[in-house]
Amino acid sequence: VNLNVIVWVLLLSEIFILLITSRYIFQSLFFIIFGITHNQKFSFMILSGIFFPGTVLHELSHLIVAELLRVRTHGVEFTPEYKNGNLKMGSVSMQQSDPMRSLLIGAAPLLVGVSVLLGIIWVLLSTQTVHQTFSSWYAFFVTAATIYVVFVISNTMFSSKKDMDHAWIVLVFFVAFILILY
Repeated sequence: VNLNVIVWVLLLSEIFILLITSRYIFQSLFFIIFGITHNQKFSFMILSGIFFPGTVLHELSHLIVAELLRVRTHGVEFTPEYKNGNLKMGSVSMQQSDPMRSLLIGAAPLLVGVSVLLGIIWVLLSTQTVHQTFSSWYAFFVTAATIYVVFVISNTMFSSKKDMDHAWIVLVFFVAFILILY
């Protein structure tokens, strides 16, 4: 078996596991915070504060890819909005686009998130040993901050249903194209 195939299968498996667990982690953290505060809106606000760096990366990914694909944007919002028991942590306003560009814009946070996570892992593995991680308060702080950033990015890099509105159209064309080639 080719090592590259194994690496890709493992990476895709990990992303799928993260997709499933990120929903549960968000809900579990909400219930823990809500159990302490007994205030739904305040609990959502604390949760949005915890995940704020990931929200910024998520929305900027949409914004940058939209601009690169020449889809006009009308602004980015990082202010959490609590409405009808739901929390919208950020948004990018943009004009309608064709399905392929919409898919790329919608998938941007996943692609950027995975790239950032792989970059962090590569830097850590190439610069630090386990002994160095706990050798000083500074190294411990850097390690703790890195763990936080990895946690936040891995739980906010997935696109919402709204982000992937046109994905099914591209999928149908892709499957049809593969069938025609076959």
